[in-house]
Amino acid sequence: MPCVYPVAPETGIKRKRGPYKKDKPPRERHLENLVKYLEPRTSSANHTGDGSPSNNGGDRAEGRNMPGRPHTATGTPRSHESLLRQNSHPEDLVKDALIALTKSSVSERENQTDSGAHSSYMQSSFSASDLRSSTLHPPARQVFELWHLFVSRVDPLTKIVHCPTTAKRLFVAIDSKDAMEPIFETLMASIYYAAITTCTANETRRRFGDSRDVLLQRYGRVIESALANNYGMPALESVQALVIYIICLRRQGVGSNVRALFGLAVRMAQLMGLHEDPGEAFSPFEVEYRRRLWWHICGLESQGAEEGGARPTSIMEGRYVQFPANLNDHDLDPKATQRPVARVGVTDTTFPVMRFKVMQLVHHVWAIRKEYGPDKSPSTLEKVRAAQSQALEEVNARMNSEYLRHFDSSR
Repeated sequence: MPCVYPVAPETGIKRKRGPYKKDKPPRERHLENLVKYLEPRTSSANHTGDGSPSNNGGDRAEGRNMPGRPHTATGTPRSHESLLRQNSHPEDLVKDALIALTKSSVSERENQTDSGAHSSYMQSSFSASDLRSSTLHPPARQVFELWHLFVSRVDPLTKIVHCPTTAKRLFVAIDSKDAMEPIFETLMASIYYAAITTCTANETRRRFGDSRDVLLQRYGRVIESALANNYGMPALESVQALVIYIICLRRQGVGSNVRALFGLAVRMAQLMGLHEDPGEAFSPFEVEYRRRLWWHICGLESQGAEEGGARPTSIMEGRYVQFPANLNDHDLDPKATQRPVARVGVTDTTFPVMRFKVMQLVHHVWAIRKEYGPDKSPSTLEKVRAAQSQALEEVNARMNSEYLRHFDSSR
């Protein structure tokens, strides 16, 4: 397409509109860079295979300061050239572009007054029939902002979705929302919901122009309607969306709804066979995320039991699903045929894997007491305490050996 130079009516002087003109808004310059990032490339460098965590764009997001990871100051998006020099991997470029875009959009919003258009847009009601409508999603700038909040505040603690793959699909879907697959649309709604739960009421209104309660109700209805319509044919992304939703819903204090949704998650997981270790029956990528999902569901049960004060039975009884591997996001490729080797040290998944192992310890301690039955004689109680103490010491030694010794003591 030929380049057009607009003419200023007052002076008649042609004004150059180059891609790096300094007076362009930062967001516009980043959008132009983003187009270049998404162009096909002939080669890309492989990521390092050492035990150190990969320094991807998600780690540089604001609010994310995981143990053992390099942490840089936020607020200054890097240039297109520096991105190409430091991150030749295309998935790194996509994530860095998202961070840069959202930082620019936040700074621009803080300097502008709300026109009220988005507020009225948010007030409209939604039903299951609205799921495939383009009005389900906020404007592109706010989609980037919601994704950035999820990557920096939710994903480091959960690792339920593969951020590089989801980011690329998000870019494709952002310009063709009407053609978005219903299952992926449900997952995006859960990501929107999770991002909003991390914001205060004032932050939500400043960023998105509407109240926190309105947005949570809106995306919550969409998620529940979509899951009800697709319950008979559960897919991995459906369960991912539901688990993210339940994790965040628990913070809202809606106990009865959480219990019902947890039951739904267990039934969907059992229909998909998540309660059995996948072994070699699936691709290495899917094996990893099936295991993560199952252990997250077990974690929801454990938290519910602790809050309710009772555990008559457990979905973990008689199940031997392996723990997820200690990996970074870039160790996983949906097209890979060989399982990646688990890393030594702190990685993207270290925090959730440690949580899963502590949760299994709690279940094991409970199972030891259950094994001895209702007998409360002093000799029996002494045996129970000895067995429980031994289990605690063994897990504590493994956790120190595998993870804690690699942490930075200053953090």
